Amino acid sequence: MRRHFEAVENNHYLPPGTPGHGFHGYLDVSLNSNEGLKNQTETQIALRATAQQLGEDPDKLFDITQRDINNANPNRDTEPGMYGMPTHRTPSGRRVSARNPVVNVLNATKSNGQKKYKLTLRTESFVTKILFDTKKGKNSVPQATGVEFLAGRSVYSADPRYNASVTPPTLRAFARKEVIVSAGVFNSPQLLKLSGIGPKAELSALNITVVVDLPGVGANLQDNTEFGVAATFPVNFTNISPVCTYGAPGDPCLAAWQVGKGPYAQGAGLDALLLRSSDAVYGENDLFLWGAAGAYRGYWPSNTVNVIPSDPPNTFGFSIVKINTQSHLGTVLLKSADPRDTPDINFRFFEGDPENKDLKAMAEAVDFGRQVFANLSGTVLSPFNEVLPCQNGEACDVEDVIRKQTWSHHATSSCSIGADGDPMAVLDSRFRVRGTKGLRVVDGSAFPRTPGSFPTLPTFTLSQKAAEVILQDGGY
Repeated sequence: MRRHFEAVENNHYLPPGTPGHGFHGYLDVSLNSNEGLKNQTETQIALRATAQQLGEDPDKLFDITQRDINNANPNRDTEPGMYGMPTHRTPSGRRVSARNPVVNVLNATKSNGQKKYKLTLRTESFVTKILFDTKKGKNSVPQATGVEFLAGRSVYSADPRYNASVTPPTLRAFARKEVIVSAGVFNSPQLLKLSGIGPKAELSALNITVVVDLPGVGANLQDNTEFGVAATFPVNFTNISPVCTYGAPGDPCLAAWQVGKGPYAQGAGLDALLLRSSDAVYGENDLFLWGAAGAYRGYWPSNTVNVIPSDPPNTFGFSIVKINTQSHLGTVLLKSADPRDTPDINFRFFEGDPENKDLKAMAEAVDFGRQVFANLSGTVLSPFNEVLPCQNGEACDVEDVIRKQTWSHHATSSCSIGADGDPMAVLDSRFRVRGTKGLRVVDGSAFPRTPGSFPTLPTFTLSQKAAEVILQDGGY
């Protein structure tokens, strides 16, 4: 997959020609300079202790946080270490996504001003069903011929603007060659099931005509479980960077941004850590951490009924992301046959892992953070008072707290690729939905297991692989 990564990457932080990287792709990848870290004295102290805990030279912190975590070293995935944190953005801080190449292709023109590519993009269109030709005989393979969709804005009940009393018109679009589904980890399996592709028992219970009995659709849902370890310290974590006003008159950050500097040009992460737990699956690094001022406690709605106090400015912590999770029992199930209804999503974290490898690994990461805090003895950051997972220095069952408070936002694998003999495989290695013709799924649901710590770059790489095989199968 490295060559597909090189094809999509437009690297901005390494010398052109660096092996294992691309410099002409559509996905801008940048790395923070040390500008932000140099403005945070207390964070520097904490990260030097972190580097020391990893066996790095703390006096070389500014060099270490410029190291390339996406390097092509064959030992990269088995050797713990500290790196910089690259993000998909331009050097000026503009975030890039799949939207960029789509819009570029859509707007491309010939020298005479005519559209260069035959691409039509329709917004405010919600696909509800894949259409199949099943009339060619009892034993024929169903051929995907198009999709049915609702035309209108906010027609899916997950949208807070959804109005159930509005009935949008139903339209159809037909494919000359193939239907390619990229609805995401939750909606791709939902769409397949609504179209009759999925577990027979589940579909029959909702009176959905079974086109292909494919039990793996909506199964194998996985994610990178996340947690944090944090403490308060005798002094505040300061940042002498200017306070931005987001474009308001007199914004002190605007002039710096216009020359590629200042807070607007920086990404969120100052550092990235790879660790290997004592019982790591595949013998690879299975923990990703980063440290920063504050505490990582998860995500919740802004209008939540629970009052969640902010952490004080003397707080520092590590976010912990589990790689190679062993819980593969998550599901995306239909609540009803109504395509406007949301599915029932259950990750079933930590289930199906009888040896509790995920929990134990995350508990070891907590111990790593605690040791870093202890290593701050003799600095202005000593003593420390743990606030996560245990409160105010009191003992607690760390694994129990992790089990109850873990969160995630990296869902994958609900329509996974698998071998021909695997009854739970939804796709073959060319992204084709098994038991059908002319139908593929290309998105994060295709991964057999969680791809590393963050699925963003792997999903871009996966799409490049899919583009290659689709063109090959089309004779291009």
